[in-house]
Amino acid sequence: MSSKNYKILSLDVSSTSTGWTFVNSKDMLLVFGKIMPDKKAHLPEKLTYFRKNIITLLKKYKPNNIVLEDTFAGKNPKVTKLLAKFGGVAEQTVFQYCKKVPYIMGNTTPKSFFKVRSKELLYEVIIDLKEDAFVNEDMNFKDYNDITDSIAQLLCYCHDILKIIKFKEEVEYGFRYNF
Repeated sequence: MSSKNYKILSLDVSSTSTGWTFVNSKDMLLVFGKIMPDKKAHLPEKLTYFRKNIITLLKKYKPNNIVLEDTFAGKNPKVTKLLAKFGGVAEQTVFQYCKKVPYIMGNTTPKSFFKVRSKELLYEVIIDLKEDAFVNEDMNFKDYNDITDSIAQLLCYCHDILKIIKFKEEVEYGFRYNF
């Protein structure tokens, strides 16, 4: 990465399992996790839990760049409305605590960027890219795709918006990126 210290938080917003990734370019810190509200909780409780967890991430990592997944507009309007509520909470919380407008990225951008057609293939690409950093025998698509989506989103942002990816190598599925 460049000499500027980028501290980037990427959120793959979901009502059930929001994947997040944080990278600090100065010390090459890469951490990730999920925000998972209780499935049995009422919507206001889930939104409150979601907001509190975002605040915790913002206070702990103090990002200077934040990227959020845009609301997915699928066939089910109820799901779209629900995701829009979570996206709105994320956007407002970021602005309130960081005084920054987050970059909103379309949910198809990472798949296009890595030249894949499905979430499953995107998961495989990201696992392959960063396997030394976080792969272990317990990782699987079902439990980790939200995290790998947030990592893919972060890499797209670093390459296309910040222009801080140093090395790009063509491989059979698209491109491999290094910082």
